[in-house]
Amino acid sequence: MKIIVLQILVITLIGLTGSLSYGQRKSPFFEDRVTFDTFPQESLDILNSELDAGETLKLTDYLDNPKLGKRLSCVDIGIPFGSCSQLDDENSQSSSSSTPFTYSGFFTVNQTYDINLFYWFFEAQNGNKDAPILIFFQGGPGASSLFSLFVETGPYRILSNLTMVPANVTWNSEFHMMYIDNPVGTGFSYTTSDDGYSNNEVEIAQNLYNLLTQFYQIYPEFSDNDLYLTGESYAGKYVPALAYYIYEQNQLKNTFINLVGVAIGDGLVDPATQVTQYANLCYYTGLCDLVQQDTMLMYQEKIIFNIQEQNWMEANNLFTDLINGPPDYFQNITGNPNYYDIRRSVEPSYGGNYVAFVNSSAIRQLIHVGNNYFQNNNNVYLHLQEDIPKSVIQYVPTLIENYKVLFYNGQFDFIVGVSLTETMIRTIQWSGIQPFILTNRIIWKIPSDNIDVAGYVRQYQNLTQIVVRDAGHIAPFDQPERCLDMITRFVNNLPYPTGSSSSSSSN
Repeated sequence: MKIIVLQILVITLIGLTGSLSYGQRKSPFFEDRVTFDTFPQESLDILNSELDAGETLKLTDYLDNPKLGKRLSCVDIGIPFGSCSQLDDENSQSSSSSTPFTYSGFFTVNQTYDINLFYWFFEAQNGNKDAPILIFFQGGPGASSLFSLFVETGPYRILSNLTMVPANVTWNSEFHMMYIDNPVGTGFSYTTSDDGYSNNEVEIAQNLYNLLTQFYQIYPEFSDNDLYLTGESYAGKYVPALAYYIYEQNQLKNTFINLVGVAIGDGLVDPATQVTQYANLCYYTGLCDLVQQDTMLMYQEKIIFNIQEQNWMEANNLFTDLINGPPDYFQNITGNPNYYDIRRSVEPSYGGNYVAFVNSSAIRQLIHVGNNYFQNNNNVYLHLQEDIPKSVIQYVPTLIENYKVLFYNGQFDFIVGVSLTETMIRTIQWSGIQPFILTNRIIWKIPSDNIDVAGYVRQYQNLTQIVVRDAGHIAPFDQPERCLDMITRFVNNLPYPTGSSSSSSSN
């Protein structure tokens, strides 16, 4: 009987992998997963995207005149940010001024391949010029951080009629926020050479580091502010890689960057350990039966084998066929293409279509991208296919020893669920990992809601792990107040309010 079942599983696995093309893959983030409100045609007509949008602003050209570069990069976006004309007043530019401003443009980070990274920086709305800087990276690979700006953490939201309104909850209320379209080829960031696309995390980190060193030259008043690298999903690769690169450069006494901490949400950090949890997660959430669980276990074993053999493309193909399609095995057996939240069969709308909004000529001119258009092309993903199965966990012990580190998950995420992060954390080669594991989790509540449990927090020395209840993969969208409380307490070194604690196991 066992042999017959095994044969059936093998046939199922071979049949599935044979039916899915190993040709050109597609990044799963955009059209396949993310949906927005339908907007009326008259809104699109008003936001004409075919008119000339002016010159492209490259701040690299102004490194010898940073004052002019800063002035040119100012964005007249309106309330709650100051008018750019105020920057012509020396008093408005002084550190004592409480008026927040916003800036955007490009930094050329590689002259050979003409690699230009787009950024949008928002000063803290509370007027504190000394506030920490939080950079938020989206995942994908190939997802724009403007998604977080307009959907999760930023100061604005887009309505269904493509108008922009202030966000009710934003991380920008007391922190400087920076959004970078990363890697090159994502969103507005572009290269004029196919050789300019990034193929690994080292190249990505080098480009981002070059951007940061130039940023501090144009805006030297922020060079002493605490810096936090944050992000979600595939940014579980970007954040540790960049943080470690900054650490290395600081040790070499090169330009000092005042990195203080990193925060990673639902992050893919170490695929070899994290992929081991899909079959159990699927079975114990009722999404698959025992036979289907066994099939997923076979996938996992093949993925891990190919990672160990450094067959990166084959490992990525199997990972894509297991869950990172669609089409994929997870969708085939569950009827559910939404792996961001197991409670939902259909992806929710994330509000107005910010891509149509930023591609309008008026907005492109306003944010200084000129006649460059927001990209949803697949080049970023194609160049990083072999990077997907690779790990950055080797950087994490050094980061914990030198900076604050937060891993957080939405309770109902599947693609990088809580158990995936928990398993990955237990393999970190850090001297404090056993005391961390044995530390009791705190039952966390936020001050505005002392009835519902916000989540669970475990902390030991520099390492913090948080589960955000009633949230999926896009946790700040699902639970904006809880995630704001989470990041505020992490950055400001504040305790997490609690009524009791839950004991951890001793194994």
